[in-house]
Amino acid sequence: MNKINYLKTGLLLIALILGMGNISQADEPVTSDKNVYVLYVTGTIEPGLVPYTRRALKEAHTNGADALIVEIETFGGRVDVMTELSDVLMESEIETTIAFINHRAISAGALIALSCKHIVMAPKGTIGAATPVYPGEGGKMVEAGQKVVSFAREEFYAAAEENGHPTDIATAFVDKEVKVVRVTAEGDTIVVSEKGSVLTLSTSKAIQWGLAEYEAKDVEQVLDLYGLTGAAIHYIKPNWAENLARFLTSGVIASLLLTAGILAIYTEVRTPGFGLPGFIGTVCLMLFFGGQYIVGLAGIEDLILFALGVILIAVEIFILPGFGIAGVLGITALIGSFIMAMVKYKPSVPIDVYIPSLVNAGTVVTVSLFSSVILGAVMMRFLPKSHMFSRLILADSTSDETGFQAPPPNLKTYLGKIGVTTTSLRPSGTILIEDSPVDVVTEGDFIEPGRRVQVVQVEGTRVVVRAV
Repeated sequence: MNKINYLKTGLLLIALILGMGNISQADEPVTSDKNVYVLYVTGTIEPGLVPYTRRALKEAHTNGADALIVEIETFGGRVDVMTELSDVLMESEIETTIAFINHRAISAGALIALSCKHIVMAPKGTIGAATPVYPGEGGKMVEAGQKVVSFAREEFYAAAEENGHPTDIATAFVDKEVKVVRVTAEGDTIVVSEKGSVLTLSTSKAIQWGLAEYEAKDVEQVLDLYGLTGAAIHYIKPNWAENLARFLTSGVIASLLLTAGILAIYTEVRTPGFGLPGFIGTVCLMLFFGGQYIVGLAGIEDLILFALGVILIAVEIFILPGFGIAGVLGITALIGSFIMAMVKYKPSVPIDVYIPSLVNAGTVVTVSLFSSVILGAVMMRFLPKSHMFSRLILADSTSDETGFQAPPPNLKTYLGKIGVTTTSLRPSGTILIEDSPVDVVTEGDFIEPGRRVQVVQVEGTRVVVRAV
């Protein structure tokens, strides 16, 4: 089996494993001509949820859904993804959308709930605590600036206003400066939320203050509450492609793909020809950009920037001597393409909103680069002694007893002599000694044309040189 078949088999296995949870569940007994679709917003609010939500809404609308239930269980996530999911839900043409909070809609999850026309909560549920935060010094989470808070507050207000939810409660989820009061039928004033604290409501309080309409223990009970008893229930779960995209775009996996890709390409450049390291590096980078593209983060401009970086670095290595502006610009373009591929910027959204995402992307890239440098140094130290590397560069004894013929006398005479490189040595190439061209290799370094080198070792027909 060749390398490509191995890759196909591996990807198929991953797809099968990730897709096993998507096998359709049997629907409840149908005693009504109504159709209800259920989608899930669970775990961290991250880019992989967007294509899944779009597909679920499209499928539900195409099949004439009478109602859509969004089952929510989340502690929040990225602000930019939160607003995109909110837009997708509020643009839906399905008339009845119900947020079923089972059991938490914290932070970004609260806006997802407000983006539905109706809110139902499971017993002992909670909703709120949506003040935007981002990693500060030492990794400690700190509150975002006033511009981000203002943006989030207006997003919550707009969603609540559009769907008939209490706007003061919605804004109090975000802004601790908002005070919420209610007047009872008896004329008593009750403070729901004091200034200085962000509002979070339990199931009973959310119903009491008019945010949630009902309490329900499961989807079937939600249907009963809205006159949909006996309706056909269609559970829409992420398919294997959406699971794979969500897997590839997680911070840890993205960092591993970048590290492996950079390290493999570096190894390929250090060895002659195009072999396994180049193949692995190409696949890793394709998976990195492909995953970001599927979830809607990476665009063609990011790929163009990446290609430009590769071209500039190639020009620096193969055409221009030394290391100068082309190399610096190339590396900058590569780093920029990696970061941009993980953040989708919209001009209508304040740049401050993207600070957490940019910090996260920068951390992923930084960790990947440092890991690549460290692992690369280790490999260059120990790899030449390994069995795998010996296939690329002759490292065995070249004695008559092992079947090798003694080197021609004229190569032996080059030991210690000085020559001039006529081609780039990466690490192999050609030098000129006493007007005679000689094929040589370095000890692992790059040496540009026109440099003086000294022959330091001769093994069989392998001539090793070092810059002087």
